[in-house]
Amino acid sequence: MNYPVIIGIALVVGILAFFIGYLLRKKIAEAKISSAEEATKKILEDAYKEADAKKREVLLEAKENALKMRNETEKEAKKEDPN
Repeated sequence: MNYPVIIGIALVVGILAFFIGYLLRKKIAEAKISSAEEATKKILEDAYKEADAKKREVLLEAKENALKMRNETEKEAKKEDPN
């Protein structure tokens, strides 16, 4: 048998396996990072939507309270002023 040829083939196969493994691991890692980035964007979008909805809710509540106070003040003023 020709051992130098066998050793050469084994080295080439080993090097190819190393690079294929490296590229495969890199591709998997990039996919995980991309997935995490998408999840982060979704979480942020949901948080902004929730914050905006809460802001609108608080503003509406404040306007309702202001209108209620105004109406109560007008009622009080009408009670005190018989004209």
